Amino acid sequence: DFQCPACAAAAPVVDDIMELHGDSVRFEYRHFPLVTIHPLAIPAARAVEAAGQQGKFWEMHDLVFANQQTWSASPNPSALFAGYAEEVGLDMSLYRRHLDASIIEDHIRAQFSEARELGLTGTPTFLLNGERMQFSSYEEFALQIEAAVQAANGTTPTTSVEAAEQLDLE
Repeated sequence: DFQCPACAAAAPVVDDIMELHGDSVRFEYRHFPLVTIHPLAIPAARAVEAAGQQGKFWEMHDLVFANQQTWSASPNPSALFAGYAEEVGLDMSLYRRHLDASIIEDHIRAQFSEARELGLTGTPTFLLNGERMQFSSYEEFALQIEAAVQAANGTTPTTSVEAAEQLDLE
C-alpha cells in the first residue's frame, strides 16, 4: 500500500536486506491497497505499475515511497506521479497509455484479492517461504531472513548474536 506510512518505513529495511542477501533472496512486491484508509493507494499503485511497463518499477516505487507525505496531501497527486515518471526517465506518452490501461487496474485488484484470500488484513505484511512473518523489530525481521538464507544454503544457523554481528545490528 503506497499510501501506508508503515510500508514507506519498511521500504528502506527491505533495501538493506536485499543489499545484504540479494543473491540469496527473491523479493516480490504485491499490491494490497487499503483504500478505505488510503484513498490514493490505487492511483499510486497504477503509477508504479505504469513505470514498471518500461522497466522502472523499482525506481518509481522508491520515489513514490520517498515522497509519500507530499503526494498524499496533494490535491493533484497524478501531476506529482507524472513528475516522478519524468524523473525516472519514462517515455511520458507510453506512461500515460499504460496508466490508463485496464490490465494494470486488473493486476492490482487481483493482487488485492489474493491478499484477502490469504487472510491478510494489514500492511505491510511479509511472507517468508510462503509463511507469514511475525516480528516486532528490524532485528527480528533480519534474523528470520538470515536464518532462512542459512538453512537454504545448508549452513548451520548462527546464534542470534553472531547473526546480529554479521548484519551489523549491534
